[in-house]
Amino acid sequence: MNRPDWWRTLLGVVLLTSSASPAGDDPQATLQAIKGAIKEARSIEDKALQIQALGQLEETDPGVASELARFLFQNPADINFLLPTTAASSLGKLRGNRLAALSLLQALPLYKKTPYVQYKLIAALGQVGHEAGLGVLEELLTGNEPGASTHSLKAISQLPADMALDTLFRTWTWMQSRRSKVGDDVKKQYDRLGIEILNAVQQMSGEKYPTMAEMQLWWSRRAAQWKETAAAREREREKAKREPALPRTTLPPILLVDLPFNDVAGPSAANLGSSSGSFASGTLTKNRPLWSHDIPPPGGPSSLDWGAEGGPFAVDFAGSIEHLKNLTSFTVTGWINARSALEGAGGNRILSWLDRDGVEIVHRTDGSLQVGINQKAESSDARTPPMQIPIVDLKVPNAVFMNWRFFAVTYDGTAAAAPLRIYLGTRDLDAKVVFERGSPPGKAGSRIAPGLSIGNVPALQRPLAPKCSFRGLIDEIHIFGSTRDGSGALDPSAVIQVQGRL
Repeated sequence: MNRPDWWRTLLGVVLLTSSASPAGDDPQATLQAIKGAIKEARSIEDKALQIQALGQLEETDPGVASELARFLFQNPADINFLLPTTAASSLGKLRGNRLAALSLLQALPLYKKTPYVQYKLIAALGQVGHEAGLGVLEELLTGNEPGASTHSLKAISQLPADMALDTLFRTWTWMQSRRSKVGDDVKKQYDRLGIEILNAVQQMSGEKYPTMAEMQLWWSRRAAQWKETAAAREREREKAKREPALPRTTLPPILLVDLPFNDVAGPSAANLGSSSGSFASGTLTKNRPLWSHDIPPPGGPSSLDWGAEGGPFAVDFAGSIEHLKNLTSFTVTGWINARSALEGAGGNRILSWLDRDGVEIVHRTDGSLQVGINQKAESSDARTPPMQIPIVDLKVPNAVFMNWRFFAVTYDGTAAAAPLRIYLGTRDLDAKVVFERGSPPGKAGSRIAPGLSIGNVPALQRPLAPKCSFRGLIDEIHIFGSTRDGSGALDPSAVIQVQGRL
């Protein structure tokens, strides 16, 4: 398989433009109106809403793709990459559009160190489904970055079915041919990827042969007829697109911080959220936490273990994270596995960016979860009933495996009733609300700690509270938020989707 240095090649690609449709045409008039609204927009969010509206225009208008492509490049004022990610999402709706695919390809190298945007560009390439993106998606699929590989597999699965299946079988064959030439680490990567490819092939084809070798034999006999099957699926997809749909008037929630803790080893933990452009990773404190292979249902290869004894242990993101200031709404989710009922002053911190303003979430000795917004958690009445977070009993078989608990805290400062909700779930049960209350609407303010800390109080406060660390395992921390409206507070179905227990 030919695998060129496509990052370097694409950096030299010139952004393609296309001519506008004839003057006086209704779609063209709408396009010009939206372009005018974008120019007049006073905020990043207002501009993103208009870019989102562009994606709802008829894709046959050649001016749509070229206009969207202008926003794939970062605006320094856009700290959450709202414009390029919204533009990518809108380009993804232009199924089969070559210009859309080439525009996404050109932008990819610019975000090689910003996974949050990179993954959305990859997803959009799959949604466009044009063969121009195929070589890059194959390159990423077997590359050295597991996150990009996983997202590329999902993107390839969105291509026309015959193209997707042919690509996955070709990739699997290529990996098998290289097994004798690579080391054990790469073989393990190929094994993991092979399982994911098998699952994707089974899902797309509807066939359930248990191995890729058997699936490949099936494909050798059925590949020709899949051109017709794929064409029929594309027609159904096009038909579904023409069904009338209400236009979106709000923006999707922004994933500000994404800590999957999949790093397995090393002194840092990667951040895959929108803040990764400024805070690419957090630093593990000395001695603890330690990497662990005990993981919850949606977890990757690893989690982090703070142990059973309190101490100055944390994952720290140094510097003031602007992305966490003045949040009108937010959602914090994660998985925890408690090892001890002992607690430090005010409880064992799961995470905190609290100073005079901000948020902290703590685990209490009675098995409750307590949340502080612009105040210490211990002073807040936002506390679940007791015995919600059990302590692991290591004498019981599979105790660690079964003891994982999912939590979600949602806050909507625009809501008139019950703006704060706490959800809890398990490996076997979807998350449900266990606490809610009303409070005066407002923001989680701007006077936050100079840093985000996972598993402890912020670093500058730690000398005064040396035993406030979490006691147990933490995994899959996500922080969504909005400074504009209530979109940062996920609804119950979205919370369950993030839980991902299945």
